[in-house]
Amino acid sequence: MPEHFVEGWTTPIEYQLLSCGLAINLAGATVTLQAYGAGDVLLPLAGTVVVTSSTGGIVEFRPAAADLTQARGEFHVRFKILDAAGKTSFCPSCSAETWIVQRI
Repeated sequence: MPEHFVEGWTTPIEYQLLSCGLAINLAGATVTLQAYGAGDVLLPLAGTVVVTSSTGGIVEFRPAAADLTQARGEFHVRFKILDAAGKTSFCPSCSAETWIVQRI
């Protein structure tokens, strides 16, 4: 089910990252958000991802003012996790989440 946001949204967006229903341990990990637009083009994001509970797998995406604009249309997002051992995974691992940005 897609997430809907209003253009210019800058309040943190919280997610719990799960694998097989269990929280991913993010201790020592670096987490970023990747957004893909039409044609699977990687969209630049100026916002940041902050791990708020490493053992609970909870992160916040803190969007910059220009990250969530209607001009980008519908796009798909995934969190990229680089763990302490240098291994990469993605969440969600199957279908990326759809974000739709609308004007008021």
